[in-house]
Amino acid sequence: MVVVPGSNHYGILRVEKADIATSFTNGQTEMPADCKELSLQMQAGDVLFFGGLTIHGSYPNKTTDRFRRSFIVHFDAIHQERVSQDEATHMTSLGKT
Repeated sequence: MVVVPGSNHYGILRVEKADIATSFTNGQTEMPADCKELSLQMQAGDVLFFGGLTIHGSYPNKTTDRFRRSFIVHFDAIHQERVSQDEATHMTSLGKT
């Protein structure tokens, strides 16, 4: 698992195409120039909490005897502000090009 500490302070960032050879999706967040990825070594049963604006992800699972399991929960407060789907910042726009 990797996270980018402090990336939550940038707000909603632009997206760009990702290399599908190393990513399960065709899009990723553009990394701000002054940010660095931090690798987290997690063990079975570990829990990680972070805000939705934090850049996060993982690299391909290279184990040959098992698949990666995860349980993901999103929380939206009742007062949550809805964000417009700006093509520059929304993953669905990447499929159009």
